[in-house]
Amino acid sequence: MTNQKHIQKVQRFKIFAVSIIFVLFYGAIIFRSYQLQILGNAKISNLTKSQYKTSLVQSPHRGTIYDRNGEILALDVLVASVGIHPHKVKKENLERTITVLNEHTKVSQNKLRQILTSDKKFSWVKRRMSLQNSQALEEAKLDGIQIVNEYRRFYPNKELAGQLLGAVGYDAKALGGLELTYDKYLRSAEIKKKVERDARGRLTTAQIDEEKTHNIYLTIDRNIQAFAEEALQQKAIEHKVNWGFAIVSDVTTGEILAMANYPEFNPNAYWKYKQFYWKNHAAIDVYEPGSTFKPFLMAAALEQNIVKPQDRFFCENGRYKIGPNFVNDHHPQGWLTASDIMKVSSNIGMTKISQKVGRKKFYNFIKDLGFGKKLDIGLGGMSSGIVRPYKQWRDIDLSNISFGQGLGVNGLQMMNAYTVIANNGQQLKPYLIKKIISNKGAIALENKPEKQASLLKEEKAKQLHAMLHQVTQAGGTAIQAHVPGYLAAGKTGTAQKFNEELKTYAEHQYLSSFIGFAPLKDPKLLIYVVYDSPSENGYYGGSVAGPVFKTIMGRSLAQLGYIQEQESNENVQVAKQTGEDSKYVPIKKITNNKEIPNLKGLSLRRVMDLTKDLDVQLSITGSGVVQEQWPQAGEELNKNKILKLKLKKHS
Repeated sequence: MTNQKHIQKVQRFKIFAVSIIFVLFYGAIIFRSYQLQILGNAKISNLTKSQYKTSLVQSPHRGTIYDRNGEILALDVLVASVGIHPHKVKKENLERTITVLNEHTKVSQNKLRQILTSDKKFSWVKRRMSLQNSQALEEAKLDGIQIVNEYRRFYPNKELAGQLLGAVGYDAKALGGLELTYDKYLRSAEIKKKVERDARGRLTTAQIDEEKTHNIYLTIDRNIQAFAEEALQQKAIEHKVNWGFAIVSDVTTGEILAMANYPEFNPNAYWKYKQFYWKNHAAIDVYEPGSTFKPFLMAAALEQNIVKPQDRFFCENGRYKIGPNFVNDHHPQGWLTASDIMKVSSNIGMTKISQKVGRKKFYNFIKDLGFGKKLDIGLGGMSSGIVRPYKQWRDIDLSNISFGQGLGVNGLQMMNAYTVIANNGQQLKPYLIKKIISNKGAIALENKPEKQASLLKEEKAKQLHAMLHQVTQAGGTAIQAHVPGYLAAGKTGTAQKFNEELKTYAEHQYLSSFIGFAPLKDPKLLIYVVYDSPSENGYYGGSVAGPVFKTIMGRSLAQLGYIQEQESNENVQVAKQTGEDSKYVPIKKITNNKEIPNLKGLSLRRVMDLTKDLDVQLSITGSGVVQEQWPQAGEELNKNKILKLKLKKHS
């Protein structure tokens, strides 16, 4: 009985064990099925998706740069980049792939063969090619090809303002100029996005998304910039200079209207230019200004009532001893008034005026003008220049600085300081950026005219205007800077360059310059022209830089709507000496119904431009230029606001 019970227990245990094994076996099967069918489904799905979906890093793009009138100076254009996955190209299709790629990318067949036979998983074939060529590649249906849309920076005006704008390389990377200075505003973030690919591995939905960028509006006037570059280059070639620049500013607002450089630089093909060509000489170079610095000493002397325009100084017949040193004039002079000292640019005369002003007063005045300080106009790379403390000046140093030697300045500092003179003693904040606006329309930055300090009484500034006007008249050093139709004022500079190695001034290397403003009665524009080392056809500032000032000023004032009328007899005489027919003085663009100017001699197109802001109806007979007008010049419009013009062709 006992054995029978034992046998039954064993049987029950076996049945239990088999049941456990059965449950575990089928449980394992069920669990594995769950792993494969449920848990593994997401993984399998992801593996499947990876065959036709991928993450693409989208290159950043950039906002647009405009001039003051909304003309485009720099923008992004849509292009395509072509890459390839070599392992996806079958051997039997290798030669066809090379031939088609060569045809549409212009990459050499040898280079393409190297790419296609390499061990790399992916290589770029051609970056930033035209969409037309990329479309032709898509239609060829080549295996392994990957075409990605991206942006390329484009400068529609080519060399225009090239150094100022700077350049942009691959992947929207800023390389210089305003592009680099304002990169944080212009450049969007780099983003990743999901894209699909077809059976051949080509991206089928690679669209570029608009991300947050900003557009920048400069104070630059595209037309005036073009005038400046054209005139600057013409004279640079004639005189074979190393480099040059021209700055145009609005003395009533502080805005920079043009900043031209020579030699030219095209940012569309930046890789073709050495670094020298990238340089914005107007902002970066530090140099001794020479005689263009003289008006600042005269301003200090006039403002502090130390000197009057009619005060006379003996100019030592061209040679003046200061300690062991001598100061010389190019042309020996005897007694001269302060006005004549400026007119003929006497170094000895300025030296004697500096002795009356003294070191401390002169130093404080030029520091107030902004010399020796970094000028913030919204442009990177500028230096503060060099102005040594006045306690370090020897007698000869005071003399040298009075006529622009022994200190270092840059072009924008000179422009800023002359604005004080031209603007009747009022210092304005100079600026280059008008506004920065996000692509959503929000204003991120905006500059407006800002008065900073009054450094000259208006009376003293006007006295200086009269002195500088004489420089452009008969007997002055800048008769070639006389602007036909306008009264102008300014100063020449012909500064010997200092040789750092020899520690002396070079005999035949000069910095030739002219800086001035017009119209004289109500100054609007200030223009500064500088050339480094003219080697042919003269080197004096009046004959090299003066004519460039004349050309830019005349064209720019006309562009801004300043028309011309009869000049004084004095200026007609000057015009005859310079071989020019000078007939007019400035009148601003018509903006109200009072005091209609003399429109005789103007074309209909010019009249329409000048009256576009006026609430007036034009009644026109004939063709050609205006012969008669009603109302007459100086009269008001009648109640009907009709301006009648009779035109006649040139005889």
